[in-house]
Amino acid sequence: MKTLAWLFAKSPVRDWVLLFIAVNMLVTISAAVNPAARWATLVSMVEDQSFAMDHYLGYTCDWTLPPNGHYYSNKAPGPILVGYPIFRVLDKMDTDGLTNRIDRDRRRGAQLDHNLHTLSMVTQVLPLAIATLLLINEMRKMAVPLAALHLAAVAILFGNTPSLFANTFFGHAMSAALVLLTLYAVHRRMPIRTGLFYGLAVLSDYSCILLSVPLFIALAMTRQLAWRRIVRITAGGIGPAIAFATYHKICFGSPFTLGQKYVNPAFVDVKTEPALWGVFRIRPNMATVAKLIYSPERGVAYTQGWVLVCLLLALVLVWFRNSNAAQRYTLRWLTAFAVPGFVLILWMNSSFGGWHGGSTCGPRYLSAILPVFAVILPLVYARVPSWLKELLVVSVVPAVVLFLLVQSTKDVLAPETPLLDYYFNRLLAPVPGERLFNALVISLGFGWAGYRAHKSIVRERLEPRVS
Repeated sequence: MKTLAWLFAKSPVRDWVLLFIAVNMLVTISAAVNPAARWATLVSMVEDQSFAMDHYLGYTCDWTLPPNGHYYSNKAPGPILVGYPIFRVLDKMDTDGLTNRIDRDRRRGAQLDHNLHTLSMVTQVLPLAIATLLLINEMRKMAVPLAALHLAAVAILFGNTPSLFANTFFGHAMSAALVLLTLYAVHRRMPIRTGLFYGLAVLSDYSCILLSVPLFIALAMTRQLAWRRIVRITAGGIGPAIAFATYHKICFGSPFTLGQKYVNPAFVDVKTEPALWGVFRIRPNMATVAKLIYSPERGVAYTQGWVLVCLLLALVLVWFRNSNAAQRYTLRWLTAFAVPGFVLILWMNSSFGGWHGGSTCGPRYLSAILPVFAVILPLVYARVPSWLKELLVVSVVPAVVLFLLVQSTKDVLAPETPLLDYYFNRLLAPVPGERLFNALVISLGFGWAGYRAHKSIVRERLEPRVS
C-alpha cells in the first residue's frame, strides 16, 4: 500500500480532506454525558486500574450497574480501549507533579473537553480521512469521473451524521470509519485486515454485529469464502474478539452480556410491550421507522437525503450492464452489503425505545452504515443521465449545510425538533458574532475547496478535446 503522504499528495480530493481535518481541529465542542461516560472510564483506568467509574458518576448518567455493585459506562468499549494509550499520555502531562487525587481530578475536569477533542482527532477524524483517501484512490483506478470522486468525498466527510460527530468522542465516526476500512479491505482482498477492521467496528458499535450477514454476502460475491481465506479473516478478528470478551466478562460477568442489561433505570423506556431489558422492542415500531426515514427531526431524507436517492438508484442499476466491468462488479457487491445493512440497522434502531438518540443532530444510531452509500455514490453517478447527476449533487447540499450549521454553532445536542430550523435559530440567536464568524470561515473553506475541485473537473473535461 502506498504511504499515506503519497496518497494524500496524489489524491484529487486532498483539498476536501484537508478542509475536513482543519474544521474538526479548530472546532471544539463541549462534552456531553455520552462522551463523558467514556472519559470517566478512561480516568478510572488510569487512576484505579479499573473499568468501574464509581468515582466519576457526577459527570454522566450513561451508566450501567451490574450485580457486582460497580458502575460502568453503557457504551461499546472500542473507543475507550483504542484511545487509552493516547489518553494515558495526555493525562500524564496534565497531572504531572500532582500527588493528591483531588487535585488530579480537578485538573482532569478542567482538561476534559480538550482531551476528548484530541482523542476524537486521533481515533475518528484521521481514520475517516484515511478511509476517504483509500477508497477514492480505488474508485479512481476504475475510471470513475472526477466529478463523482469529489461528490463522494464531500458526502463521506461532510454529508452524513457520523461526520457531524467526528470531533466529539461519541464513537460514531470511529465505527463508520472502521466499516469503510472493512469494505476497502474486502475490495483489496486483504483477509486479515478485513477481520481486524470489522472486529474493531463491532467493538466500537454493537450494532455493527448486524453487518455480519451483509459482510458474508459481500465476501461471497467477491469469491472470498475459500477456507484458507476464512481462516485469515478469523485470525484478523481474534484480537478484537478477545478484547470484547475480556471487557464484558470483567464488567458484566459474561463475555456475551452487554451493559444494556443493567442500564440506568431512567433509560428503561419500553415498559408496555415485550422488550429485551426494557430497552429493545421484540418487534420494530413502524411509526418509528417512518420517523427515521423522513421526519424533519431525525429523518434520513432531511439530514442526508442523498442516501435514499443513492439507495434507490443503486437498486435499479445493479440489474443493468455497462461497459466498465469493474464499476459494475463493485457496485453490485457494495449494494449487496449496503442495502441489507441499512435495513438491519434501521430495524434495530426502530426497536430501540430511545430511537431518537436523545439530544442529537441526526439519526446517530444509523451512523455505521450511512457513509457506505457515499462509496456507492460515485458508481451510481457514473452511470446515470445528467439530470440524475444533478439530483445527486443537489441532494448532498442540505447535508453539507447541516454540517456547516452544527460546526458553526458548536452544538451537536439538538432537541427533538426540526433540525434545520433549530440550527438556523441557534446561528442567529442573541449575540451571534462568534457563530456567524465560524460560519463565514467554514464557508470560505468550502468555497476554496469547491473552486479548486471545479477547476480540476473542467480541466479533466477539456483534456480529451485538447489531445
